[in-house]
Amino acid sequence: MTEEGFARQEVAIGAKVYFNQGVWWREMKPFYCWPLHLLHTINRGESKPPAIHSLIGYEHPVPEKDQANAVLPVIIMRNLRQYSIAGLSAKKRNQVRRGIGSFTIKPIDNIISLLEDGYYVNLSALRRQRWGGDRSHYSVRRKWVDGVEMTFGLPGRENWGAFMDGRLVAYLRAYQIDRVAYIYSMMSHSDYLSQYPNDGLIHKFLLACQQEGTTDKVVFGLKCAKQSLNDYKMKFGFEEVGLPVWRHLNPVVKVVARHTRYRHYVEYKGGIDEVS
Repeated sequence: MTEEGFARQEVAIGAKVYFNQGVWWREMKPFYCWPLHLLHTINRGESKPPAIHSLIGYEHPVPEKDQANAVLPVIIMRNLRQYSIAGLSAKKRNQVRRGIGSFTIKPIDNIISLLEDGYYVNLSALRRQRWGGDRSHYSVRRKWVDGVEMTFGLPGRENWGAFMDGRLVAYLRAYQIDRVAYIYSMMSHSDYLSQYPNDGLIHKFLLACQQEGTTDKVVFGLKCAKQSLNDYKMKFGFEEVGLPVWRHLNPVVKVVARHTRYRHYVEYKGGIDEVS
């Protein structure tokens, strides 16, 4: 799906997505924007989001390191064509095979499975993960149902599930822009973790993307505070890559941020490994 096609889907479902100066922008947090397509590089000064939606600031990837004033750590598989189970460690190969053998892993073709079983998967996973922040789009049934119903079945969207005895016990959700797939949500019920549903899901999804031939890269979120989760992803061949970005903050916000735990947002970090 093209970036514009995905953007128009997002606008249609009420997402905070705006087009300005040739770029589609998403309001990731109140009054702070990123490009809708995270890997969309923009020359410094070439585009910015509408001012009313970026009162705190905005950021975007830049094509050259000397244009950057910060880095954004992204978990990415830069060459999907090289992925294979043979390239995994012996332990990870065993876990993938156990996941494939224990569950039926396939695209979710029945929305009810995701609406009903998926909701209880969410509750179990959130109790285990104990993430901070607002997770109500997973834990509040009405929000979960609305979110799934608005996007399920749309072109360029993927919903994969691990099923046992017809019941959904883990899922992976993704979308594609141009030739980049973005895995944005993966949850599993705690009762089934010992049988490795996530390992089977990731493997099957990557193989499907590879076989379709329309995907070059796969983004699996940003580096997070739980290093164990970052390490888990990298065991499949994902890498932590510092994406060179231009980050603009409202001057007042910048002064305040330097004295908080968010100071890394305004301090340049070197050692950039470019996404190519």
